[in-house]
Amino acid sequence: EGLSHLLAAGEISAAIELVAQYRYRMLNNTQWLRLDRWLSLFAQEVVESSAELCMLKTWLAYHRGQWAELPALLQHLATITEGEPNKKIADKLAGEISTLCSLLAYHNGDTEGVISQARKALDLIDPELWIVRILARVYLSGGLQMIGDDNGSYSALYDAFVEEQVQNRRFK
Repeated sequence: EGLSHLLAAGEISAAIELVAQYRYRMLNNTQWLRLDRWLSLFAQEVVESSAELCMLKTWLAYHRGQWAELPALLQHLATITEGEPNKKIADKLAGEISTLCSLLAYHNGDTEGVISQARKALDLIDPELWIVRILARVYLSGGLQMIGDDNGSYSALYDAFVEEQVQNRRFK
């Protein structure tokens, strides 16, 4: 409701901030339909120019299985996050981008890319966004298994029960 009011008042920046504020919670709770509805309220040019909204668009493409679109979306995201003045926001988004790059590397058989991108993601992603951290850990585990490091592969997953600050039953 607040988002609709902000958009009706022409407060686009405030509306983007509102979506950014609740995006993690909605991703963690797999509220894909609601996120899609929120994104559809913005003009396409606003989505394309906002790093937060473009990241949301990219996660929705991932969720829908539109993986062929991910490389172009990730390239666009990398370009617009370079201009992000807030380093903390840029780093958070870079972590999310790295998670999806790890996924693509895995499916392309790029073992080195899987491991390096997943590790980078885990260094940058906010602990609050545990659903994306899980995905990064899954691909890190898979990458380590691809190179024959079974102990490292298992550790990538099971160490999370100790290392991750935010957990719940779905995480486990």
